[in-house]
Amino acid sequence: MTLNLGKNAIGSEATLTTLNLGWNNIGDQGVKCLSHVIHNNQ
Repeated sequence: MTLNLGKNAIGSEATLTTLNLGWNNIGDQGVKCLSHVIHNNQ
């Protein structure tokens, strides 16, 4: 939910770019873990 609200407020392009940069820095494992946490908390 938070990511969707952020995309609507900031704009899809900017948000996706920011998320991609963050994901590259964290690494695939971190992203998968974070995605599960976000999904479980919705």
